[in-house]
Amino acid sequence: MYFLLRFDGGGGGGYSSGFDMAIGLARHQLTGSPTLLEKFARHVDAKTYGDIYGNWWPGTIEKLERNILSAMTDARYLQVNLDGLIDNIGEFPNLLEKGMRGIEPVEVVRGVERGNITNWEVWKIYISFKEKAFFYLNGRLASVSEESKNDGK
Repeated sequence: MYFLLRFDGGGGGGYSSGFDMAIGLARHQLTGSPTLLEKFARHVDAKTYGDIYGNWWPGTIEKLERNILSAMTDARYLQVNLDGLIDNIGEFPNLLEKGMRGIEPVEVVRGVERGNITNWEVWKIYISFKEKAFFYLNGRLASVSEESKNDGK
């Protein structure tokens, strides 16, 4: 279950687009569930990258980056699912550190490149779009900060 908190800018501008964008892992890293992002998007009434562009891969990492940034800019709100990326909010600074490395794959595990796209998306949202972002962890709105303490909670 996800709880959604929305706010109205009160006439001070706002976002003209009529869609919210869901960001998060498409597959859960531990369970391998292929529907993690789709389920989250339904719960928060948001569109995934695949919904917006009609497919998940535009052909190059450069075009993917441009498309993601364009969708983030156009979206009314950004709904960010941290499930599978971190276990507790104290790990959020580590997630930002991974994201600032860029969108390119960052490691090879058993001969397969492991991507950094979602880490980069979260970092980009945090530094550039925080005012229209909602972060969720374990189905609840989460208060995030780059100074979060890793106290195991």
